[in-house]
Amino acid sequence: MASSNEFEYVQSNTYKLEHDSELNLSKDGFEVLAEKFLYCRRKKNKSSNYWVCKHKNCTASLTIDFDGKIISRSVKTHNIVENALDTNDIHVPLTEYQILSMQFLKKVKIRCSTEDTGSNKIFEDEVNQLFKKLVTDTDKQEMALMIPQFHSVKAGLQKRKTVLRPKMPTSVLTTVVEGKYTKCVNDIDNFLIYKTKRNKKLVFCSKIGLEILSNSPEWHADGTFHVATKYYHQLYIIQAWFKGRMIPCAFILMERRRTKDYEDVLKALKRASHKNNLILNPQKIMTDLELAAINAFKTQFPSIITKSCLFHFAQALFRNFVK
Repeated sequence: MASSNEFEYVQSNTYKLEHDSELNLSKDGFEVLAEKFLYCRRKKNKSSNYWVCKHKNCTASLTIDFDGKIISRSVKTHNIVENALDTNDIHVPLTEYQILSMQFLKKVKIRCSTEDTGSNKIFEDEVNQLFKKLVTDTDKQEMALMIPQFHSVKAGLQKRKTVLRPKMPTSVLTTVVEGKYTKCVNDIDNFLIYKTKRNKKLVFCSKIGLEILSNSPEWHADGTFHVATKYYHQLYIIQAWFKGRMIPCAFILMERRRTKDYEDVLKALKRASHKNNLILNPQKIMTDLELAAINAFKTQFPSIITKSCLFHFAQALFRNFVK
Protein backbone atom coordinates (compact mmCIF):
# COMPACT_ATOMS: atom_id res chain seq x y z
CA MET A 1 0.00 0.00 0.00
CA ALA A 2 1.29 3.44 -0.89
CA SER A 3 0.32 5.15 2.39
CA SER A 4 -0.85 4.09 5.83
CA ASN A 5 -4.29 5.56 5.21
CA GLU A 6 -5.07 3.43 2.16
CA PHE A 7 -7.39 0.47 2.52
CA GLU A 8 -9.94 -1.49 0.53
CA TYR A 9 -13.27 -3.07 1.41
CA VAL A 10 -13.41 -6.69 0.23
CA GLN A 11 -16.42 -8.98 0.25
CA SER A 12 -16.63 -11.47 3.10
CA ASN A 13 -18.34 -14.86 3.07
CA THR A 14 -21.51 -13.22 4.40
CA TYR A 15 -21.73 -10.69 1.55
CA LYS A 16 -25.09 -10.21 -0.16
CA LEU A 17 -26.05 -7.99 -3.09
CA GLU A 18 -27.95 -5.56 -0.84
CA HIS A 19 -24.73 -4.91 1.10
CA ASP A 20 -23.50 -2.75 -1.81
CA SER A 21 -26.00 -0.06 -0.84
CA GLU A 22 -24.68 3.37 0.19
CA LEU A 23 -26.92 3.03 3.25
CA ASN A 24 -24.77 0.14 4.50
CA LEU A 25 -22.62 2.42 6.67
CA SER A 26 -21.73 -0.41 9.06
CA LYS A 27 -20.26 -2.33 6.11
CA ASP A 28 -22.12 -5.57 6.73
CA GLY A 29 -20.80 -8.29 4.42
CA PHE A 30 -17.35 -6.71 4.08
CA GLU A 31 -13.84 -7.02 5.46
CA VAL A 32 -11.02 -4.49 5.27
CA LEU A 33 -7.74 -5.05 3.47
CA ALA A 34 -5.09 -2.64 4.77
CA GLU A 35 -1.30 -2.86 4.55
CA LYS A 36 -1.66 -6.43 3.26
CA PHE A 37 -3.61 -7.63 6.30
CA LEU A 38 -7.30 -8.52 6.57
CA TYR A 39 -9.53 -7.04 9.25
CA CYS A 40 -13.04 -8.05 10.31
CA ARG A 41 -15.52 -5.68 11.93
CA ARG A 42 -15.69 -6.06 15.68
CA LYS A 43 -17.92 -3.15 16.65
CA LYS A 44 -20.30 -0.58 15.16
CA ASN A 45 -20.02 2.96 16.52
CA LYS A 46 -22.22 6.01 15.96
CA SER A 47 -20.06 7.42 13.18
CA SER A 48 -17.44 4.75 12.58
CA ASN A 49 -16.65 1.04 12.55
CA TYR A 50 -14.01 -0.71 14.65
CA TRP A 51 -12.00 -3.38 12.82
CA VAL A 52 -9.57 -5.98 14.21
CA CYS A 53 -7.06 -8.24 12.48
CA LYS A 54 -8.62 -11.53 11.40
CA HIS A 55 -5.78 -13.60 12.85
CA LYS A 56 -6.84 -15.11 16.17
CA ASN A 57 -3.59 -14.18 17.97
CA CYS A 58 -3.27 -10.63 16.67
CA THR A 59 -4.72 -7.56 18.38
CA ALA A 60 -3.92 -4.97 15.70
CA SER A 61 -6.95 -2.82 14.98
CA LEU A 62 -8.14 0.31 13.23
CA THR A 63 -11.20 2.55 13.19
CA ILE A 64 -12.73 3.82 9.95
CA ASP A 65 -15.35 6.56 9.90
CA PHE A 66 -18.40 6.60 7.64
CA ASP A 67 -16.58 8.94 5.22
CA GLY A 68 -14.05 6.21 4.52
CA LYS A 69 -11.11 7.59 6.49
CA ILE A 70 -8.94 5.73 8.98
CA ILE A 71 -9.23 7.86 12.12
CA SER A 72 -7.23 5.71 14.53
CA ARG A 73 -4.96 2.68 14.75
CA SER A 74 -3.97 0.45 17.63
CA VAL A 75 -0.65 1.13 19.31
CA LYS A 76 0.28 -2.51 18.92
CA THR A 77 1.26 -3.59 15.43
CA HIS A 78 0.65 -6.99 13.88
CA ASN A 79 2.08 -9.93 15.77
CA ILE A 80 4.19 -11.37 12.94
CA VAL A 81 4.88 -15.12 13.16
CA GLU A 82 6.76 -16.56 10.20
CA ASN A 83 7.33 -20.11 11.48
CA ALA A 84 5.17 -22.28 13.72
CA LEU A 85 4.39 -25.95 14.27
CA ASP A 86 0.73 -25.21 13.68
CA THR A 87 0.24 -23.43 10.34
CA ASN A 88 -2.78 -21.63 11.81
CA ASP A 89 -0.39 -19.74 14.10
CA ILE A 90 1.60 -18.29 11.20
CA HIS A 91 0.80 -14.62 10.70
CA VAL A 92 2.47 -12.75 7.84
CA PRO A 93 1.29 -10.10 5.37
CA LEU A 94 -0.66 -11.30 2.37
CA THR A 95 1.39 -11.74 -0.79
CA GLU A 96 0.60 -9.79 -3.95
CA TYR A 97 -0.70 -13.04 -5.44
CA GLN A 98 -3.11 -13.56 -2.55
CA ILE A 99 -4.37 -10.00 -2.90
CA LEU A 100 -4.82 -10.41 -6.66
CA SER A 101 -6.73 -13.64 -6.00
CA MET A 102 -9.06 -11.84 -3.58
CA GLN A 103 -9.64 -9.02 -6.05
CA PHE A 104 -10.29 -11.60 -8.77
CA LEU A 105 -12.97 -13.33 -6.69
CA LYS A 106 -14.50 -9.97 -5.81
CA LYS A 107 -14.95 -9.15 -9.52
CA VAL A 108 -16.40 -12.60 -10.24
CA LYS A 109 -18.91 -12.32 -7.39
CA ILE A 110 -20.02 -8.83 -8.39
CA ARG A 111 -20.53 -9.88 -12.01
CA CYS A 112 -22.45 -12.99 -10.97
CA SER A 113 -24.71 -10.76 -8.85
CA THR A 114 -25.38 -8.27 -11.65
CA GLU A 115 -25.12 -10.08 -15.02
CA ASP A 116 -27.13 -12.76 -16.81
CA THR A 117 -23.96 -14.36 -18.18
CA GLY A 118 -23.34 -17.87 -16.85
CA SER A 119 -21.09 -18.11 -13.79
CA ASN A 120 -18.66 -20.43 -15.58
CA LYS A 121 -18.28 -17.94 -18.45
CA ILE A 122 -17.77 -15.04 -16.03
CA PHE A 123 -15.16 -17.04 -14.13
CA GLU A 124 -13.34 -17.91 -17.35
CA ASP A 125 -13.45 -14.29 -18.59
CA GLU A 126 -11.98 -12.94 -15.37
CA VAL A 127 -9.24 -15.60 -15.34
CA ASN A 128 -8.25 -14.60 -18.87
CA GLN A 129 -8.27 -10.89 -17.96
CA LEU A 130 -6.13 -11.53 -14.89
CA PHE A 131 -3.51 -13.59 -16.70
CA LYS A 132 -3.22 -11.02 -19.49
CA LYS A 133 -1.89 -8.58 -16.90
CA LEU A 134 0.78 -11.01 -15.66
CA VAL A 135 4.12 -10.65 -17.43
CA THR A 136 6.40 -13.48 -16.36
CA ASP A 137 5.83 -17.23 -16.33
CA THR A 138 6.65 -17.24 -12.62
CA ASP A 139 3.82 -14.78 -11.95
CA LYS A 140 1.41 -16.94 -13.92
CA GLN A 141 2.46 -20.12 -12.12
CA GLU A 142 2.14 -18.50 -8.68
CA MET A 143 -1.22 -17.01 -9.59
CA ALA A 144 -2.50 -20.36 -10.86
CA LEU A 145 -1.82 -21.82 -7.41
CA MET A 146 -3.81 -19.05 -5.71
CA ILE A 147 -6.96 -19.01 -7.83
CA PRO A 148 -9.59 -21.53 -6.67
CA GLN A 149 -10.96 -24.11 -9.07
CA PHE A 150 -14.37 -23.21 -10.49
CA HIS A 151 -16.06 -26.27 -8.98
CA SER A 152 -15.04 -25.15 -5.48
CA VAL A 153 -16.87 -21.80 -5.81
CA LYS A 154 -19.62 -22.84 -8.22
CA ALA A 155 -22.35 -23.30 -5.60
CA GLY A 156 -21.77 -19.85 -4.09
CA LEU A 157 -21.71 -18.16 -7.50
CA GLN A 158 -24.90 -19.93 -8.57
CA LYS A 159 -26.60 -18.66 -5.42
CA ARG A 160 -25.82 -15.12 -6.50
CA LYS A 161 -27.27 -15.81 -9.95
CA THR A 162 -30.64 -16.78 -8.46
CA VAL A 163 -31.14 -13.19 -7.24
CA LEU A 164 -31.44 -12.05 -10.87
CA ARG A 165 -33.63 -14.87 -12.10
CA PRO A 166 -37.42 -15.17 -11.87
CA LYS A 167 -38.90 -17.64 -9.42
CA MET A 168 -39.36 -21.16 -10.71
CA PRO A 169 -42.91 -21.85 -11.98
CA THR A 170 -45.17 -24.24 -10.12
CA SER A 171 -46.41 -25.98 -13.28
CA VAL A 172 -46.15 -25.91 -17.07
CA LEU A 173 -49.22 -23.67 -17.20
CA THR A 174 -47.63 -21.06 -14.94
CA THR A 175 -44.36 -21.04 -16.90
CA VAL A 176 -43.67 -17.51 -18.13
CA VAL A 177 -40.94 -16.88 -20.70
CA GLU A 178 -40.86 -13.23 -21.66
CA GLY A 179 -38.66 -10.18 -22.12
CA LYS A 180 -34.93 -10.79 -22.28
CA TYR A 181 -35.43 -14.55 -21.94
CA THR A 182 -37.00 -14.66 -25.40
CA LYS A 183 -34.14 -12.79 -27.10
CA CYS A 184 -30.59 -13.56 -28.16
CA VAL A 185 -27.65 -11.82 -26.51
CA ASN A 186 -27.96 -8.88 -28.93
CA ASP A 187 -31.46 -8.21 -27.49
CA ILE A 188 -32.80 -7.97 -31.05
CA ASP A 189 -33.10 -11.43 -32.61
CA ASN A 190 -35.71 -13.82 -31.24
CA PHE A 191 -34.49 -16.92 -29.44
CA LEU A 192 -37.91 -18.23 -28.45
CA ILE A 193 -39.49 -18.88 -31.85
CA TYR A 194 -42.52 -20.94 -30.84
CA LYS A 195 -44.59 -21.87 -27.82
CA THR A 196 -47.93 -23.58 -27.52
CA LYS A 197 -50.88 -22.01 -25.75
CA ARG A 198 -50.36 -24.06 -22.59
CA ASN A 199 -46.55 -23.93 -22.77
CA LYS A 200 -46.32 -27.67 -23.44
CA LYS A 201 -43.70 -27.04 -26.12
CA LEU A 202 -41.11 -24.26 -26.14
CA VAL A 203 -38.82 -24.00 -29.17
CA PHE A 204 -35.63 -21.94 -28.90
CA CYS A 205 -33.44 -21.26 -31.92
CA SER A 206 -31.40 -18.20 -32.91
CA LYS A 207 -31.15 -16.75 -36.40
CA ILE A 208 -27.60 -18.10 -36.64
CA GLY A 209 -28.88 -21.51 -35.54
CA LEU A 210 -31.44 -21.45 -38.35
CA GLU A 211 -28.74 -20.47 -40.85
CA ILE A 212 -26.55 -23.40 -39.77
CA LEU A 213 -29.50 -25.80 -40.03
CA SER A 214 -30.29 -24.40 -43.47
CA ASN A 215 -26.73 -24.86 -44.74
CA SER A 216 -26.11 -28.28 -43.22
CA PRO A 217 -27.10 -31.46 -45.12
CA GLU A 218 -26.85 -33.63 -41.99
CA TRP A 219 -28.59 -33.14 -38.66
CA HIS A 220 -28.38 -35.03 -35.39
CA ALA A 221 -31.25 -34.97 -32.89
CA ASP A 222 -31.62 -36.43 -29.44
CA GLY A 223 -33.52 -35.86 -26.22
CA THR A 224 -32.00 -35.56 -22.78
CA PHE A 225 -33.98 -36.00 -19.60
CA HIS A 226 -31.62 -35.25 -16.72
CA VAL A 227 -31.15 -31.57 -17.59
CA ALA A 228 -34.75 -30.89 -18.63
CA THR A 229 -36.25 -28.19 -16.46
CA LYS A 230 -38.91 -29.15 -13.94
CA TYR A 231 -42.36 -30.09 -15.31
CA TYR A 232 -40.98 -30.87 -18.80
CA HIS A 233 -40.34 -34.42 -19.90
CA GLN A 234 -37.27 -33.74 -22.02
CA LEU A 235 -34.97 -31.18 -23.59
CA TYR A 236 -34.75 -32.08 -27.27
CA ILE A 237 -31.69 -30.77 -29.11
CA ILE A 238 -31.21 -30.58 -32.87
CA GLN A 239 -27.61 -30.23 -34.01
CA ALA A 240 -25.99 -29.74 -37.43
CA TRP A 241 -22.57 -30.15 -38.98
CA PHE A 242 -20.83 -26.82 -39.54
CA LYS A 243 -17.21 -26.44 -40.67
CA GLY A 244 -16.33 -29.90 -39.42
CA ARG A 245 -18.02 -29.47 -36.05
CA MET A 246 -21.37 -30.49 -34.62
CA ILE A 247 -23.19 -27.35 -33.45
CA PRO A 248 -26.31 -27.39 -31.21
CA CYS A 249 -28.84 -25.19 -33.00
CA ALA A 250 -32.35 -25.75 -31.65
CA PHE A 251 -33.41 -26.43 -28.07
CA ILE A 252 -36.92 -27.68 -27.39
CA LEU A 253 -38.62 -28.24 -24.04
CA MET A 254 -41.36 -30.85 -24.47
CA GLU A 255 -43.97 -32.15 -22.08
CA ARG A 256 -44.99 -35.03 -24.39
CA ARG A 257 -43.22 -37.04 -27.10
CA ARG A 258 -45.85 -37.99 -29.67
CA THR A 259 -45.29 -37.84 -33.43
CA LYS A 260 -47.63 -34.83 -33.51
CA ASP A 261 -45.46 -33.04 -30.94
CA TYR A 262 -42.30 -33.54 -32.98
CA GLU A 263 -44.11 -32.42 -36.13
CA ASP A 264 -45.20 -29.20 -34.40
CA VAL A 265 -41.57 -28.53 -33.48
CA LEU A 266 -40.29 -29.09 -37.04
CA LYS A 267 -43.08 -26.95 -38.49
CA ALA A 268 -42.12 -24.14 -36.12
CA LEU A 269 -38.51 -24.34 -37.28
CA LYS A 270 -39.60 -24.27 -40.93
CA ARG A 271 -41.84 -21.22 -40.33
CA ALA A 272 -39.06 -19.34 -38.55
CA SER A 273 -36.65 -20.19 -41.37
CA HIS A 274 -39.11 -18.96 -43.99
CA LYS A 275 -39.41 -15.62 -42.15
CA ASN A 276 -35.63 -15.27 -42.43
CA ASN A 277 -35.60 -16.26 -46.13
CA LEU A 278 -34.04 -19.62 -45.35
CA ILE A 279 -34.98 -23.13 -46.45
CA LEU A 280 -34.57 -26.19 -44.26
CA ASN A 281 -33.86 -29.29 -46.34
CA PRO A 282 -31.67 -31.79 -44.47
CA GLN A 283 -30.60 -34.84 -46.46
CA LYS A 284 -29.78 -37.04 -43.45
CA ILE A 285 -30.91 -37.17 -39.86
CA MET A 286 -29.39 -39.28 -37.09
CA THR A 287 -31.63 -39.92 -34.09
CA ASP A 288 -32.08 -42.45 -31.34
CA LEU A 289 -34.56 -45.28 -31.92
CA GLU A 290 -37.65 -43.23 -31.05
CA LEU A 291 -40.21 -43.89 -33.80
CA ALA A 292 -42.28 -40.80 -33.03
CA ALA A 293 -39.34 -38.52 -33.85
CA ILE A 294 -38.26 -40.56 -36.89
CA ASN A 295 -41.78 -40.51 -38.35
CA ALA A 296 -42.06 -36.75 -37.80
CA PHE A 297 -38.82 -36.09 -39.69
CA LYS A 298 -39.99 -38.33 -42.55
CA THR A 299 -43.30 -36.48 -42.74
CA GLN A 300 -41.81 -32.99 -42.73
CA PHE A 301 -38.83 -33.88 -44.94
CA PRO A 302 -40.04 -36.70 -47.23
CA SER A 303 -36.70 -37.27 -48.98
CA ILE A 304 -34.65 -37.41 -45.80
CA ILE A 305 -32.50 -40.46 -45.00
CA THR A 306 -32.86 -41.53 -41.37
CA LYS A 307 -30.04 -43.16 -39.46
CA SER A 308 -29.95 -44.44 -35.90
CA CYS A 309 -27.23 -43.83 -33.36
CA LEU A 310 -25.02 -46.87 -32.64
CA PHE A 311 -24.85 -45.99 -28.96
CA HIS A 312 -28.62 -46.04 -28.56
CA PHE A 313 -28.87 -49.22 -30.64
CA ALA A 314 -26.31 -50.99 -28.41
CA GLN A 315 -28.11 -49.66 -25.35
CA ALA A 316 -31.41 -51.11 -26.58
CA LEU A 317 -29.77 -54.48 -27.28
CA PHE A 318 -28.24 -54.56 -23.81
CA ARG A 319 -31.58 -53.84 -22.16
CA ASN A 320 -33.10 -56.82 -23.96
CA PHE A 321 -30.15 -59.09 -23.17
CA VAL A 322 -30.48 -58.54 -19.43
CA LYS A 323 -34.23 -59.19 -19.37
